[in-house]
Amino acid sequence: MILSISRRTDIPAFYSEWFYQRVEEGYLITQNPMNPKQRRRIELNDQISCLVFWSKNPEPMVERLKEIDHFNYYFHFTLNAYGTDIEPNLPSLDSRIKTYIDLARKIGNKRVIWRYDPILLNGQYSTEFHIDSFAKIAKSLSPYLSKCVISFIDTYPVNKKKLEQHSIHAPSADEIKTIVNELTKIAFEYDFLIETCAEQSSLEDFGICHGHCIDKKLIESEFNVKLNEKKDNYLRENCGCVQSIDVGAYSTCLNQCIYCYAQHNQNKSKYCFVDSPLMCGVE
Repeated sequence: MILSISRRTDIPAFYSEWFYQRVEEGYLITQNPMNPKQRRRIELNDQISCLVFWSKNPEPMVERLKEIDHFNYYFHFTLNAYGTDIEPNLPSLDSRIKTYIDLARKIGNKRVIWRYDPILLNGQYSTEFHIDSFAKIAKSLSPYLSKCVISFIDTYPVNKKKLEQHSIHAPSADEIKTIVNELTKIAFEYDFLIETCAEQSSLEDFGICHGHCIDKKLIESEFNVKLNEKKDNYLRENCGCVQSIDVGAYSTCLNQCIYCYAQHNQNKSKYCFVDSPLMCGVE
């Protein structure tokens, strides 16, 4: 069993104390977001093949990682260079780069995956902005980089209005080619791979493959385990992830990024309690 922690919210940034409490008590309860009455108790024991963390700021977790040393785990760490108009509640980029380096030093480069996503465009954030920002971040991370995952902005009903308010749009096919052509040069210079996340278009001509964010190959090779999990058919069509159980809850992330698909109208963070086996709500 693989646990995704979490595509729905930033548990490392805001709910790491809750998660460490769950580890101490040895179990947690997940809730179906479409049917809240449908719940499942998960024992945090050797049935867990891997923990996959997703975060824009895992700094609150870093000093307590010894508490999860008995698990296999790795991190997806999103580092963009947007301003507070797009990502309003993040620490400075320099601070987050420092956290990335600290984390990679502790657990190894292959277990910290840089995400530069989503790539979006408007009058302020141009193709040149992304090429320049990617190069600067890559240079800072280069001794600790193994792989970067990129994606381009998707519009959903939940984020459509905010994207329109900021005149945000996805890159055109030509703009994508311009961006990825330069990004691959940067990756070659600093010797790391680039993969895409759930992108329909193929970028293999640029040496960029479709990625697997919950990555069977990585887990098996890095942790010397054999997985039975198959491709997760409940995710987006072009997603390459294998099956996992997400332990997070929608509408609880305090990053408040305007492009987010997981932040609905109601802020449910006030219903998150450290002592509850549920990430949001009570048992």
